[in-house]
Amino acid sequence: MAAAFGNDPDYLLCDSVCFVPSDRKKIAQRGYNPAEVLARSVALHVDRPLEDRLLKVRNTLDQDTVRGADRWSNVVGAFAVMPGRAAAGRVLLVDDVLTTGATAGSCAAALMKSGASEVFLLVAAKAILRREG
Repeated sequence: MAAAFGNDPDYLLCDSVCFVPSDRKKIAQRGYNPAEVLARSVALHVDRPLEDRLLKVRNTLDQDTVRGADRWSNVVGAFAVMPGRAAAGRVLLVDDVLTTGATAGSCAAALMKSGASEVFLLVAAKAILRREG
């Protein structure tokens, strides 16, 4: 992931690193949040603090069970910044997989609403949606 952003100042000059939260149920199944594990390494690489800021504030369907077009409405307003952990400055948001961008977009909106001046996204993989039918 660090090689992907190279010397891009948007990534290197962030003020903090944050990650997309995972459902408690999924963390219990896996034993970890993949986005958090990745973000921890990225934060070390760019020498910025890792901030656990985001939480899921409403239940959603698993994004991998929702059709591409419906993923945006599934996660609208689903994430918020934890009380007392407002974002500030430039935030680097890390996620494991980007499919439609709906989850990352909802997380970025919550960070911006709480005070971030900019949010940059770094993902480990990008999924390709196939047309149905």
